[in-house]
Amino acid sequence: MSLVEELGLAFSNVDIAGGGAGGALDQFLIEGAILEVGPVVPRLGQLVGMDFGSINEHLQAHGSSEVDMILGVDVFDGHQAVIDFATQSLYLKADLDGSEGQP
Repeated sequence: MSLVEELGLAFSNVDIAGGGAGGALDQFLIEGAILEVGPVVPRLGQLVGMDFGSINEHLQAHGSSEVDMILGVDVFDGHQAVIDFATQSLYLKADLDGSEGQP
């Protein structure tokens, strides 16, 4: 939740734990945030966050970068997507009829 806190976003605890690497992670509803991927704003039911603190500690101990967020299937529904691993970039294009990905 460090990114959520760093951005000053409001959040509230959800009483359901999410699955995580090695155990359950607390889940939080994130209020008032808009996810933008380039010019595309995917339609989401609700932004949900998890505390990746323990996961990030293990990643850092092995010289890897921290996880800021994990994108769920709802971000990709109704879009064409390209993941460019060489540049660590994600490109989304709204579907051709324009019904998805617009605010």
